[in-house]
Parts: sequence; C-alpha cells; structure tokens
Amino acid sequence: MSKQRKSRAINREQWSVGHVTFELSEDPHRGGATFALIAGEAPTGPRKALFTGSVQEGMGEQLRCLSLRFDVMEQRKRADDSQG
Repeated sequence: MSKQRKSRAINREQWSVGHVTFELSEDPHRGGATFALIAGEAPTGPRKALFTGSVQEGMGEQLRCLSLRFDVMEQRKRADDSQG
C-alpha cells in the first residue's frame, strides 16, 4: 500500500513492506528520483532514514527479481507450516 503526499513540489510516496518503509521521491522540475529506507512500520511522527540513495537504471528489475525470491521463500514456509 502506498501513501502519496506533496512537499515543496517534490512528489513523495511511502510503501510499507514488512517492518521497512520505502519512501520514493521525485522532483518533476529537476528530474531527480531518490529513495529512503526507514525502519519500522507506518508510524506517526518523524523518523530518520537508515539509508538514502538515487534511483539508478536497473533497480526496478533487481527489485522484481528480489520479489520473486521472496515469493519462493513464502511458498516454502507455507508448505513447511502445512506439514508440521
């Protein structure tokens, strides 16, 4: 699930994945795109980013590959849970 908000003409989205929040930022006037990894689930109040960086070519494909690996791990856990 994502949340969008605008701040000083920079478009920001937050995506919660487990216990990590990804914050994606785009500056439509400068053409820049960055991301931040923030610990914890969707909180109230300010939190500091654990890591920030620029979005680079190929990252979307790398994240899709990672998501497929997560799918395999989840399927194995479900199979193990159903057997024991």
